[in-house]
Amino acid sequence: MKETMNFIKQENSILLDPWLTRDEAMKLLKIESRTRLQSIRDSGKIKVSKVEGSNKHILYERKSILEVIEAGIVSPENPQQ
Repeated sequence: MKETMNFIKQENSILLDPWLTRDEAMKLLKIESRTRLQSIRDSGKIKVSKVEGSNKHILYERKSILEVIEAGIVSPENPQQ
């Protein structure tokens, strides 16, 4: 299973943007609350980047989201972790 996951991540990393919008990050994490996403972000569990010239526009690193899901740190099945 882990080998398959790694293969998919490698193949998709070429095609997928490494940075996600808020809505894309929430969809990948399977959470509906912006407050929950902010809590995860504030805890430092996922990497973020602020768009230059904008205090409000934040992008979320796809790789770090996949890593926390895989490690069970934040589970889409139980996003309250």
